[in-house]
Amino acid sequence: RTNLVVLGTDRTEGTNIGRSDTILLLSIVPLQPYVTMLSIPRDLWVNIPDLGEQRLNTAFPFGDWQGLSNTFAANFGFRPDHYAMVDFQGFKHLIDVLDGIVVTVGEHMEDECHMDPSGWCVVEPGEVPMNSDEALWYVRARLNSSDFDRTRRAQEVIQAMVKKAMQPTEILNLDNVIRAIFRTVQTDMGVTDTILYAFPASKFVDMKFTTFRLTPDDAVPGTTYGGASVLFPNYPAIREKLLQFYWVN
Repeated sequence: RTNLVVLGTDRTEGTNIGRSDTILLLSIVPLQPYVTMLSIPRDLWVNIPDLGEQRLNTAFPFGDWQGLSNTFAANFGFRPDHYAMVDFQGFKHLIDVLDGIVVTVGEHMEDECHMDPSGWCVVEPGEVPMNSDEALWYVRARLNSSDFDRTRRAQEVIQAMVKKAMQPTEILNLDNVIRAIFRTVQTDMGVTDTILYAFPASKFVDMKFTTFRLTPDDAVPGTTYGGASVLFPNYPAIREKLLQFYWVN
């Protein structure tokens, strides 16, 4: 079992630092056809070592990978094994290389967008083809939804990307996908690590995902003394969800 934290960052071209717009924990067993996934809201108000109480999405910009690892250890009692970080342009590039994805949308969703002349886009539940612009909008739209809903949408898109990459029809495109990953994803994993995790998993075309998300019971909306809108962690509830995530009885 390998535990990986996946970060979607809002960093822009020419900069190395960006806030973690999306935070996902993946627990992978390469020799078995399943992955567990846990979304953590970026606005979770936690103790960041050497910085104090801040939103979780500031841990990586402040302290890089070691700072984020220390933050997970201090607040949740474990350290992820590795991290992988991609910015918006890299995210779009990966989907372009996959020639689009088909997202299994779980709930009705609508929000402002730039893809439609009306400035408003609507997505209904079901199998929805998306190009890179549509997928980025789908995971980031926030005018008409909550951060809890955004974590669900991010999970749906990640699953769609993995399933598309694992399809037998993508075997001829595998070299392009691997090149795109190494061009766009910042990670502490080397080529050997990636091969050890990806290639055993690639034989499972119908990979099984078990997903978990924090709810308002786990991360309680509130306001800091300074007036910032954040999510206060209910640590016992989060601990129970982590035990489920790790399949600990």
